[in-house]
Amino acid sequence: VVAGDCLQGDNAAYYYNYVETLSPHLFPRLLDYMHYDAVVWGNHDVETGHKVYDRVNKELTQYGIPFLAGNAIRNDNGKTYFPLYKMVEKGGLRIAVLGYENANINGWLAEEVWSGMHFERIVSLVQKDVDAVRAKEHPDVVVVGVHSATGEGDGSNAEAEGMDIFNQVRGVDWLLTSNDHRPYVETRDSIALMNSGSHSRFLAHGKMNITVKDGKIVSKTFDTELI
Repeated sequence: VVAGDCLQGDNAAYYYNYVETLSPHLFPRLLDYMHYDAVVWGNHDVETGHKVYDRVNKELTQYGIPFLAGNAIRNDNGKTYFPLYKMVEKGGLRIAVLGYENANINGWLAEEVWSGMHFERIVSLVQKDVDAVRAKEHPDVVVVGVHSATGEGDGSNAEAEGMDIFNQVRGVDWLLTSNDHRPYVETRDSIALMNSGSHSRFLAHGKMNITVKDGKIVSKTFDTELI
């Protein structure tokens, strides 16, 4: 899962965003080549504007790799602009991947680049969403990726809801945070948080050990590290 801010940062992104707009965009091809399953929508993806991110999303969808943004809500019908989640299977396990955009988009970017939608606080939605996905899909593992900073967990910062989610939400195994470029990992009994920072200086590496008895998962333990 890529945690956002993918359509900016170097000349290749700019070229395929605004210059070479007729041939397939480089980013979807890269994600397909690297076998990613989903990508969370980031604020620097939003700032490219509808013409760019709608085109990129169309190409991503052709590879089965959607943008995820469960808190980007359409104004016309109340549905999410991009999907809330994707189901994948790995090693015989059903995995639900949920994604959320930063909630403070309207504080950073002009409405013309995100027209037709609004952005709600992640922590106000994620427990309800996780419960609904668990009830519908019966996943073995739940991953939540947010383009939101880890933060302090005091609920005061719409740009940094990671620790708020980590402290409050149940039924999530892996929580991936981003946006603040601060490498950080923390593990508790039933959930692991990972933030790899930026520019590939670190890799946040996590391992889940699952115990199965009589066909049911009876325990999960986590190992996390920054490489």
